[in-house]
Amino acid sequence: MAPFGLSTKKTVRPTETAPTKRRIPIVNAHPGCAHCLYNTIMLILTAHHVIPDNHGLSNEGDTKWLSLTQGGLRNLIRLMRRLGYTWVSLQELYQLGRAGLADKYGPRCVAMTFDDGFKDNWTYGDPVLQDEGCAATIFLVADHLGKQNTWDKTSPLTAAYGDILSEDDVHAWAQQNPSIRFGSHAWSHDDLPALDPTTCFTHLQQANTFFTQRFSPYYLPVLAYPYGYFSPVLYPMLYHAGYHWGFTTKPRVWGADDSPYAIPRITIFQRDANPIRLLLKLRKFGAL
Repeated sequence: MAPFGLSTKKTVRPTETAPTKRRIPIVNAHPGCAHCLYNTIMLILTAHHVIPDNHGLSNEGDTKWLSLTQGGLRNLIRLMRRLGYTWVSLQELYQLGRAGLADKYGPRCVAMTFDDGFKDNWTYGDPVLQDEGCAATIFLVADHLGKQNTWDKTSPLTAAYGDILSEDDVHAWAQQNPSIRFGSHAWSHDDLPALDPTTCFTHLQQANTFFTQRFSPYYLPVLAYPYGYFSPVLYPMLYHAGYHWGFTTKPRVWGADDSPYAIPRITIFQRDANPIRLLLKLRKFGAL
């Protein structure tokens, strides 16, 4: 018998297919409607690398799919504002809840996250985030701090931008920009549902304890599933390991009825900094 009385496993793999669930209506939504959760849109975006505009790499393959240029990130932030979204932090959402956030900012809120904790997020992403007044949450891999990406060795991005934030980098960035927060991307970058339950729970708990002890003032007890792979079997593990939320890469808006351990996020690529592509993508996944 697996821990927590669970022995079955159904892994959910992220795809870029349109959601089958009916879109949440936003008719008559207004800033004062704090408790009308079904009249609000809460959108979480995620990316991986932020690289300079003159990066010198081919715009094909992983450079195209797993990175944003500095200009692309800036365009994304501005485009979302033009579409009526207010950029918020996961810290505020964590403190105020969905209803409180809608009451404070209105019916359309969006938050930015970055997975893996690459150093380029700080070097190239932070200047743009600060210029544009946009907060972000960075999901860190505990046993890779200060090391290099080892789960995607063949990517041209790994050779040029594979360095991962160290503990000192995390402290320095948090002091430099108070709107930056950090979350957990687990102990190592493993496919969590593929691990045996005991090892999986140990990795989850170990990572949360590690980050809490080292980064407590700017760490949120929330997890982004590595590779976006998750299973309902993991939900009680996350709860008992001390996590409040679990973020997937299932692309759609965050619905009021979603499990706190299966929060959807839309992955953003460089091509999505194009206004037409962004509009089409947001419409496809119920965000417009």
